[in-house]
Parts: sequence; C-alpha cells; structure tokens
Amino acid sequence: MAVNEYKKLSQADEEIACQFARQEKHRHGNDARKRLITACLFCTVFITCEVIGGLIANSLAIMNDALHQFFDLNSLLMSLAASWIARWQPNEKKSFGYFRAEILGACAVILTLWLLTGVLAYESILRLIPGHDGHHSHVNSEAMILTAALAFGANIVIICLLNVHSHHGDHHHCETNITVKAAFLHTLGDVFHSFAVLIGAILIKINPSWQIADPIISLAGACVILISTFFVLRDSINILLEGVPSNIRLADVRKDLTNIDHVRSVHNVHVWALTAGKTVLSAHVVVDPRADVNSLLLEATQKMTETYHFYKSCLQVEFSQTVLNKPHFHLNNAATITN
Repeated sequence: MAVNEYKKLSQADEEIACQFARQEKHRHGNDARKRLITACLFCTVFITCEVIGGLIANSLAIMNDALHQFFDLNSLLMSLAASWIARWQPNEKKSFGYFRAEILGACAVILTLWLLTGVLAYESILRLIPGHDGHHSHVNSEAMILTAALAFGANIVIICLLNVHSHHGDHHHCETNITVKAAFLHTLGDVFHSFAVLIGAILIKINPSWQIADPIISLAGACVILISTFFVLRDSINILLEGVPSNIRLADVRKDLTNIDHVRSVHNVHVWALTAGKTVLSAHVVVDPRADVNSLLLEATQKMTETYHFYKSCLQVEFSQTVLNKPHFHLNNAATITN
C-alpha cells in the first residue's frame, strides 16, 4: 500500500539536525583543551610541591590534601583523554568507538586512590594512639602553614580555570564538561579542606601540644575522599553494566514515545550510556499503518533528542495490524553524527 512506502533519508537530511552542534563544538573545542592542559600542568607542578612540603612538614593532612589534588588531576586528564579518544573512528571490532576507556581508567584510579588513602588513614590512627612508638609524629608547623597556604591559593586558581571552561559549552556540544564539572565540584571541596589544614597548622604553631590536630584533619580528609569517589565509582560501574543512567526514567521515555501521534505502543525500550554524557536509546515503536513513517520517525527522534539529549538513538517501526509480513524500518538519530 502507498501509505506504507517510504523513502530513505539522505546523509544531508540526517546532518541538518546536528549542524549547529558541530559549529559550536568546533568553536569551543580548541579553547577548552587549552584550558584543560593549563589546569593539568598547574595541578601537576603543585602536587609535586605539596608532596615535598608534606614530607618536610611531616604532615599527614598535607599529604592527604595532595591526594585530593591527585583526584582532581585525574578528572582533568580523563577529560583530555575523552576528547582525544572521542575522535577515534568506530571500526568493525569497536562499532561504538572507545568511550569506555575513560570509565575503565576512572575505576583504576579510584581503586589506587583508595589504597593510598588507606595507608594515610592507618598512619593517622597510629598517631592518635597514646604512647605508640615507631612513628614520628612531630609536625613542622612553619612548613605546614606555608604548604597549606599555597594549597589554598592553588585550589582557587584551579577553580577559576575550570569555572571559565565550564561556561564555554553545554550538554549538546562539549563532552568534556561533565568530567570537568565533577573536578570543579571536587576542587571546591578541596578549598575547604585546604583551609581546614591551614587552620590546623596555625593551631599547632600557636600551641605545639596540639599536634593531634594533624592526624584528625587527615582522617577527615580521608573520609571526604572515600565518600566523593564512592559515587563516581558507583556511576562508573553502572555504565560498565549498561544500566539506565540515574537522570533518566524508562517510564518517562515510554510515555513520551507513546504520546506521539499515530504511535499505538512501544516495547523493547533500552537506555544505556557509552560513557558519561553519551546516552543511547533503542526501542520498537508500533504505529498506525496509515502513519507517515518518515515524519513520525523524525518527530520521535527529535523529541527524544531535545528531551533527553541522547547521543545515539535507533527506533524500529512495526505496524500495528501485523508485524510478520511487514518490513521493519530503522532510522538513526541525526544528532548522533560525530566529527
């Protein structure tokens, strides 16, 4: 029947929807990478200085703050890696590309970070035990004050770099923003931790008998690291297990698809993430045989893209009268085309 005939969309038709996104991505991509590289270099130099200062001051709180900085540096490096790996073209063996490399790297770094945090927490507990021998607990307050003050200033500089970067794009055209925003929020917490370390150093300077402030602050910092990285690890595992992202409800997706004119029902709805910020949709849509297939698919994919910002989507059409002797039609979301 004529109502069931359709024409294949050309590549030019598919590219219309993502034309603006491409222009914006090209405009901000180079500047974003430059700011990320600058922040990474600054963070690397400062971590080195903070570790040296922590060893000189014999301060566990300073060393714990260096671990905070290490986690921030990891977030920035993952952002750079993501922007580089994202340019690798999918191939016959990796049809979705290499986005999961970022997630595997995040899991490995977090587990390493937990190991180092555990070592510092163990040393902090030993210092809190009265009369425990074998662990030198005297803190050089002058070196601790200087290092903590520099850490506080360095975190302010990193926040300025990341905050300016995050204003250069939104969810549609800057994939690195997600990990950068995570690093920004974590660095914001580091500002308060560095300030607490500075206050502890001043207290030790005022009254040397308050050496206990250093391991207490170190333990507090270890708790902050474990709590903040736990949620990152949880989300990373959810991505590896191809779980539905926490910001999307399958019931809402089904409802929005069903509310489209001429759609009778939907089934086999799957939503998962390739990596943070790159969500994929696939679904079977049962439609009225009198529906204009091309118009319906374009409307559906546009609605899904605008509402949920899917990186890729594939909708398979089935006619409601029978699905046995009718062709199935596929249309990839135009917004999924990448450079």
